[in-house]
Amino acid sequence: MPDISGTVNANSITTDQISIAGNLITTTESNADLELRANGTGRIYVANNDVIIDQGLTVGGTSNLNAVTINGNVTQTGNWTSTGDLDVTGTVTANSLDVDSIQFDNISINGNSLQTT
Repeated sequence: MPDISGTVNANSITTDQISIAGNLITTTESNADLELRANGTGRIYVANNDVIIDQGLTVGGTSNLNAVTINGNVTQTGNWTSTGDLDVTGTVTANSLDVDSIQFDNISINGNSLQTT
């Protein structure tokens, strides 16, 4: 195959499986997933901090998130490990809570000991 280099200017590009037009990348196959995949140990970076997801988001594996704001409901299945402070405004409902110790404004629960602070 010949080496083709240079610049291509086009309003849109369509292949058997994807279409690129303006700022949209879409699949051309009905109900097909669109995957962004880096090669080897490469990563996919989103350069801006203003990503908006209008529909459901499923995150698999371990994810490191920084300064996340969630408006609405969160359903979490499985174990949750948190290091550092957790600030919650509103009501937290738990069917079961297993902690070694917990500190409220003026009350401390440590093991089987309940005391004012």
